[in-house]
Amino acid sequence: MKPKVVCLVGHENWGKSETLYYLVGESRHKGWLAINDIDIFVRHISNDDRPNSFIDFITNVKVDNKPCLITALCPNFTNPEARTEYILKTVRKKGYKLYFWVLYNQYGTSDVINTEDINRLQQYGEVEVYKGKSEAPARAKILKTYISKILNA
Repeated sequence: MKPKVVCLVGHENWGKSETLYYLVGESRHKGWLAINDIDIFVRHISNDDRPNSFIDFITNVKVDNKPCLITALCPNFTNPEARTEYILKTVRKKGYKLYFWVLYNQYGTSDVINTEDINRLQQYGEVEVYKGKSEAPARAKILKTYISKILNA
């Protein structure tokens, strides 16, 4: 199986962390998750939470140790501190195939991800846009189904 990274995409306060919290079984610290009997490393903190820590993780992650990753990602291509472009290029250069599960709606507001961000993500990998407005436990269940399909592909 080709190494894979699933990015849960949304801007700051968009619902990424809460979705991952429920995905891994109501934990902010659990680092591994098994789906379809495949161990997947989950990075809870995104590039908009702690940019330097996230960059260190991406720079140092080894495909051999973590062939499947799930991470939160802020698609802030215009903020140099977020280093979104660097992150995506680095992950791809390491041999990972990129998948993006985009939270189109910010939970609890009318804000949405703009089309330009989605188009930029499509340059790096496959994009699935989730337009639902469900709460985090329901989003996590839908995300898990999406990941399961990717792992079976």
